[in-house]
Amino acid sequence: SKHIREDDLFARWGGEEFMVIVNIDITKAKQFAEKLRQVIDEYNFKYVKNVTCSFGVVAYKESDKNNTIIKRVDEMLYHAKDHGRNCVSS
Repeated sequence: SKHIREDDLFARWGGEEFMVIVNIDITKAKQFAEKLRQVIDEYNFKYVKNVTCSFGVVAYKESDKNNTIIKRVDEMLYHAKDHGRNCVSS
């Protein structure tokens, strides 16, 4: 949590899926996701020791509705998982 800004929204989306909503441009959002991925990858968790994460990153479009942006995020997440996991796709 210390790597997420006070203005960012962090929430559990599904069983093992989480979402961070940030108000920054797509380039910075990808860098932010990569930073989080690295922090999590390097962290020594008490019981499981190592955890990896895949990230899907998209930018909000004027035409987006809740379901369209979530669908695009989900597609990018599964793209990351299909391409080796522990990476960021956008």
